[in-house]
Amino acid sequence: MATDPVGAVLSKFQPILNLSEENVDQIGISVPLPHFTESLMTELADLVLNVFKQKKTLVEIEAPIYIVGDIHGNIFDLMRILIYAKTPPASRLLFLGDYVDRGEYSIEVLAILFALQCAYPDHILLLRGNHEFAQVNQSYGFYEEVTAEFGRNNFWKHVNEVFQYMPLAAVVSKSVFCVHGGLSPTLTNPYIIEQIVRPIEDYDSADLIGDILWSDPANSDKEYVRSTRGSGVAFNSGAVMRFLRESKLSCVVRAHQCVPLGIMKFANGGLFTVFSSSNYEDNGTNRCGLLYVTKDKTTQVFSLPPLTIHRRKDVLFDHHAKKASKPTLTLNIKLAEILHSQKSSKSMTSRPIRNSAVMHVEKVNRSTSNLPPLK
Repeated sequence: MATDPVGAVLSKFQPILNLSEENVDQIGISVPLPHFTESLMTELADLVLNVFKQKKTLVEIEAPIYIVGDIHGNIFDLMRILIYAKTPPASRLLFLGDYVDRGEYSIEVLAILFALQCAYPDHILLLRGNHEFAQVNQSYGFYEEVTAEFGRNNFWKHVNEVFQYMPLAAVVSKSVFCVHGGLSPTLTNPYIIEQIVRPIEDYDSADLIGDILWSDPANSDKEYVRSTRGSGVAFNSGAVMRFLRESKLSCVVRAHQCVPLGIMKFANGGLFTVFSSSNYEDNGTNRCGLLYVTKDKTTQVFSLPPLTIHRRKDVLFDHHAKKASKPTLTLNIKLAEILHSQKSSKSMTSRPIRNSAVMHVEKVNRSTSNLPPLK
């Protein structure tokens, strides 16, 4: 068993993190993916559990920060994001949940995210998504991946117990409300979430929990209607603007839905959907979204082109890797496309980002520019 599971995981990912953005397509091809034992993953899960227990159900965190949407077992887009955005302590990253299921690399996704959460608890924040519940991830790929990799379901059971302590929401710089799903008619202000007691085994244990994990924006005459997903609600732009006005916030950022550009705005920019797993379910079209909140609370939106998502059976794993050097986790990179720059305030004032044109999120700017540095 590893004496330092966090260091072991970060070291094994270091060759990938050292790649340039031009070479991210070599992940699992010429640069092997790391392989982890069940015992190491269990140790790592125990460590991250202690970190989760020390955080509130609603976490306040400061900008500048990158906000990442659904990953769904897509290690390729996750590593690209970490390469593009720089890794802690050079940056802060907030993840909106749904790390497992759908894709075939949920174990590796959890490995790097849990290790970063443990190593940099003030720079990484992992929120819980609706797929971080056993009642969901038993049926959408994670259970099968764990049992195929480890020959039994012990780790699956254990990590689902860890998921029960994950935070549910965050507020960035007292301005941007972040959650996996969306709003709820019972959520009159975000700080109500602080009253939710963990561990949470079942999202149906309270309407508020189910709503913030499962809800979606919708064009509807009513502010809230029950969702066709079975849990949560569909909420309209009026509900968003009422929530922002009453909470004295400027923006909601959520995930939970695959959108073509990886980013979609709603309610005149009062809400953004971020989806960070490109080429989702082999549709070959959707891009990887990423949102950045600057120190002055400006939101900048990025859309990265789809990656080739290699099947697990076809990629190179380093089962016999030599001991890697101590991780530096400091990378120099450029950006992808900037789609939209918007002042995070009720006035929704737009301004350019460096030399990139300001565009509505529905359009794609093919030019590139540097990713904003953390200051």
